Amino acid sequence: MLWDRSLFAELMAIDGDQGARQLFARHREKIHLLEVAERRILADFNTPKELAALLAR
Repeated sequence: MLWDRSLFAELMAIDGDQGARQLFARHREKIHLLEVAERRILADFNTPKELAALLAR
């Protein structure tokens, strides 16, 4: 995900493990989908350890 700077405050206010679904719903008009050739760009990681494992593949 790439987030516009105007949404940073809302992102930082997310508490717990709820993710950004509420932001998607509130800012639906700002969502743009891009096609990518590299599948790893679609991988989900949340920690440096998970990123390292992804890069090691």
